[in-house]
Order: sequence, then C-alpha cells, then structure tokens
Amino acid sequence: MKKGKIRKTGRVCLCQLLLLVAVVVSGCGKDFDDLMENHKAQAMREDGVWEERYEQTREDPAVNETQVIVSVDVKKEMSEEDRMEIMDYLKLQHHSCWDEEGNYLGLKEGDFYCYAVFYRGDTDEEIGKIKYVNEESVEITEDDKAYFPTPEMRSERMPGQEG
Repeated sequence: MKKGKIRKTGRVCLCQLLLLVAVVVSGCGKDFDDLMENHKAQAMREDGVWEERYEQTREDPAVNETQVIVSVDVKKEMSEEDRMEIMDYLKLQHHSCWDEEGNYLGLKEGDFYCYAVFYRGDTDEEIGKIKYVNEESVEITEDDKAYFPTPEMRSERMPGQEG
C-alpha cells in the first residue's frame, strides 16, 4: 500500500472516530433532570402560573401506549401555546424510556395520549380542554368526552407536597 493511501485511510478513520465520539457524547448528554428542570412548563409551575389538580396515568405495554388524564388549575394568564408546553412536559414525564441502570434513553416508542382540562384557579370554571396525541392537539370526539376529568376530581396530596 502506498504511503499517501495510508494517510488518507488514517484521516477517514480518524474522522469516523471523531463523529462516533460526538454522537455518543451528545446522546449520553441527555440528563432527564436537566430536561425536566429547564422545561418551560416547569418554569411556569415554579412561577405560580399553574398547578396540577388531578392526574391519572395508565400504561398498556400490550399496545405500547401511555395515557394521562389530567386537570390543571390555571393561576395566571396562560396561552394555548403555554398549555401545549404542559402537554409536552407531561409526555416527557410519563412517556420516557430508561435502561436497567436508570439512564434516560429518550421517549418511548408507541402512542402517548393526554386528556387535559384547564380550570380558572381553584374554581370549576373550565377554560378549555386538549386532547393531545403524540405531540399535537387533535379534535375531541364524542367518545373522548368520558376520558376528561370532572371538576371535583382531585389528586391526594401529602402535607408539604407541591401542586
């Protein structure tokens, strides 16, 4: 083999190795706690914009599906975009995948459904509903209406637990 060809092959191998290292480092850099803490919905929660009133989660591994039913007390002004941020946050919280050592691997394969109702503060005045399927708001059908929580449904909270 000629000396020039060895150098070229060596450069190609070095580039491939650097690319592999970059991919591994960026993939391993996914820290779930950072994703949750730096999420816009978490910042809104900490600023007192919203708090969870009720939540129920169901996972069905047989069909590879996660379903979240939630109601939210809206304490301050919130746009439709802000409500979608909460949906994204709930998907991250409930539809994530982990390895045996507890390392975050990303979102699970399969479908994620969230049925959310937003109430004005601590009242039963409904601001809106969202049926969220795989990262988008979709039309609510007559059959879907049974999935949404009613105003009186509340999750039990331990003393000192945040909303």
